[in-house]
Amino acid sequence: FTSTGCPIWSLTSLGSALIVFISVEVPSVPEIEEQRRVLEEKAPATANAALEVERDFLQQDDDIVIALFKTRVEIERLLRTIVGKSTTLPPGKENIRMAGLPQLFDIFVAQNPKYKYLRKSLRYVNQVCSAAIHAQQVSEQQAREVLALGSKIIATLDDFANEHPAPVQ
Repeated sequence: FTSTGCPIWSLTSLGSALIVFISVEVPSVPEIEEQRRVLEEKAPATANAALEVERDFLQQDDDIVIALFKTRVEIERLLRTIVGKSTTLPPGKENIRMAGLPQLFDIFVAQNPKYKYLRKSLRYVNQVCSAAIHAQQVSEQQAREVLALGSKIIATLDDFANEHPAPVQ
């Protein structure tokens, strides 16, 4: 990902095969730590819930990549629920592309501008989780910091979802 959060990719043709290489720019540990401090300052009430989420993800699986994957999926699930976007496609509409994590977050912030402080943290979580999921090297410290950061985002979104139940579809 570039500094704007866009993926860096390249295409290589090898005979008749087309190979796609994805390279994800990963934030440094100090950048991630700074965003954790921002979230702790902006949403101190979610601290205990965030620790619980982080502990649950780490206890469920010893593989940190799986914990990062679960973190990203849970953030996306919460955002999809909050903004009222479906998690399933109607029959016959399987070729429709569903909104991804950045688009869901943009919709959420457009409806709830007070949460724009989560933007950089969410970008870092998405970058590191995507890098890990695509088998790029992520340090243990980066992974643990992002798990903590992602857990704070999850706790914040979960708190929001509990205070603002989504309309029944």
